[in-house]
Amino acid sequence: MPLLVVVVVQVRFGTIQDLKVTKAEADLDALETALHMYKSKHGGFPLETEGLAALTGDGEPLLRVSKDPWGNSYLYHQVAGTDSYALYSPGLDDRDNGGEGDDVILGPKQYRCVDYGVNCPPTAGQISAWTALVLAVFCLGVGLTRAFAALTPAADPGQ
Repeated sequence: MPLLVVVVVQVRFGTIQDLKVTKAEADLDALETALHMYKSKHGGFPLETEGLAALTGDGEPLLRVSKDPWGNSYLYHQVAGTDSYALYSPGLDDRDNGGEGDDVILGPKQYRCVDYGVNCPPTAGQISAWTALVLAVFCLGVGLTRAFAALTPAADPGQ
């Protein structure tokens, strides 16, 4: 039974790194909302020199700006010549790749197996474990069916 729980948790929630990516995406979504609230109040996004700290303080949308799941600061850059910005986590390696590489961004992105252990092809060990689990569940089902049949009284054909 513990094996089944581990497998279900692994399938449902993925790896710890996968959970960290999901947490970073949720944080980025909240920061994006706070940036738009700031823009509504002040008429524009914070200057890059002010950074995300401009979102905190009296009357501002956030009490504090948290770190990403790897302990790094979220990165905020204004896009030159536009009223737009880039917002992302530097990710596992804590390097600013401008939203590329292992950086965590909002929006669609395929995170690489080498960086986060997600989107990896199954290993031989994983395939063996899944095969063993399916076989164990099948055997358990057959055993329970036979036990139930043995405990159920047979109908008397003479009645």
